[in-house]
Amino acid sequence: MLIDPEAELMRPRSIVAFERLLVVALALDLLINLASWSAFPAQLAAKGLPTSPVLILLLCLFSPALGAVFLYFVGRRGSNVARWILTVLVALGVVGFVVILAADFRAAATPLFAATATSEVLKVIAVTRLFTAEAARWFERSSGR
Repeated sequence: MLIDPEAELMRPRSIVAFERLLVVALALDLLINLASWSAFPAQLAAKGLPTSPVLILLLCLFSPALGAVFLYFVGRRGSNVARWILTVLVALGVVGFVVILAADFRAAATPLFAATATSEVLKVIAVTRLFTAEAARWFERSSGR
């Protein structure tokens, strides 16, 4: 991702930190999804869905791509609505992660679990950067108030 030096100077450090942390988390999510490629056919078949390689690829790309869309609207456009939607999605992701952990605690011993935990922690830290005082002022200026 190319970053315009002028835009970098105009955005507060907390927004830049948000963007960098989320990029790392989304890249990690993509790697996790690709590493789980072989598990997708069984999961799809269990739900009665086709096990097409194209569908599996789309599923692997969906979450990181959606995150990238929010990254753009929050980090570059200063959308307050996108900030809150992303915050809710990250919170739901953490809740889902905890539910999965509670259902199968043995999964915690796998490398994919550690990578997923790292990704979730990075997302939470990234989202907290959106609620600093400097970020709040930046979102107000971005919305034209």
